[in-house]
Amino acid sequence: MKDKYGDLARLDHILDSIKNINSFLKENIILEDLKSVRMLSSAILYEFVIIGEASKHVSDETKALFPEAKWTLAYQTRNKLVHEYADVALGIMLKIIRVDLPIFENYVKQALEVVGKKLK
Repeated sequence: MKDKYGDLARLDHILDSIKNINSFLKENIILEDLKSVRMLSSAILYEFVIIGEASKHVSDETKALFPEAKWTLAYQTRNKLVHEYADVALGIMLKIIRVDLPIFENYVKQALEVVGKKLK
């Protein structure tokens, strides 16, 4: 079954969620901030759910162009947040935001550029 949104939209959804996460955070945010402000941590975790779900629906063709992007890991993170919500470690999420998310964002931007060119 064809995805009703398509790769272009899914990649945009991922980038929008990354932008939202970055806008929620200050560079000097610490773990205690995430633990003490429930609205902040909930908003961030929700954006990760969107990233994971959108990543799952990016076509295999596009994923194959950027295997380093760890598409499956994005979806596995989404599953952990949704199905094992009581065991989510905010410290790990903060590490993902600081270390892994910028790398993933760069791959998604590259994929978006390639998909955009194919549609022209």
